[in-house]
Amino acid sequence: MSSSSSPGPLVGRGGDGWDLQYVLHREGRVDRNCDPCPIQETNAATISPEEFRERHIVTSEALVLRSFAAGWTAVGKWCDLEFFIEEFGHRTVPVEMGSMMDAKDGMKEKMITIGDFVRDFLIPSDERDYWPLSIQQTELALGRVAYLAQHPLFDQIPALLDDVVATPAHCGQDGPTRINVWIGTGGTRTPLHFDSYDNLLVQIAGAKYVRLYDSDQTDKIYPLRGGGSGTGAQGNMSSLNCEVEDYDKHPAARDAVFKEVVLLPGDCLFIPAG
Repeated sequence: MSSSSSPGPLVGRGGDGWDLQYVLHREGRVDRNCDPCPIQETNAATISPEEFRERHIVTSEALVLRSFAAGWTAVGKWCDLEFFIEEFGHRTVPVEMGSMMDAKDGMKEKMITIGDFVRDFLIPSDERDYWPLSIQQTELALGRVAYLAQHPLFDQIPALLDDVVATPAHCGQDGPTRINVWIGTGGTRTPLHFDSYDNLLVQIAGAKYVRLYDSDQTDKIYPLRGGGSGTGAQGNMSSLNCEVEDYDKHPAARDAVFKEVVLLPGDCLFIPAG
């Protein structure tokens, strides 16, 4: 299972120097059940697609590929928020407001133009260098956290494909089966969940903290039962808020072992299915 959060803007100022220890310190993650355990990593140029497949896809072993997308045009170009306003500001996209982890208000989806999304949310967010957990909660309550999440933006705006490598060699001969985009303010989170397919998560700008639990830890992270139409309906979600662990409510989580990483612009994380 995986969970991620943004300690800085996903589109905006770069994250040079934001390593794992720095993020843990700045976010005040002091109530932890283990020392930091990084995910295995390598420079993308040092591992061939064949080696990647044999050592990681076949074995379902997560891997951080540093500088995987360093040569993509998007890594520099998309940091200019005015670019999105000028070129695509009139286009309408679904933006998540709030948080699925909020038991009271939950998450609501709103259709807004890219221009309004950038002006009202991304630019103000980009003025803050860092988003510690205390600030995240305050900004969330004030309605300033917004997320264009898991959206097929390249289908909607094919011109953006010119800025990325849509079929990297590490995806195999057939390429990826689907490509989605996440763009958000600081303070955005993806709840702990698993997917039934392998993922390559590529960071374009800003920094993203990601936590991974192996499948043998499932009983300790309180999976939600499937069914219904709400959060967890597909049976792939955890009820654990691994950003702020509630050990009274979830005592077994104290013993759950996880790995973690901070992705910087151009980095890629291979997340195996499950």
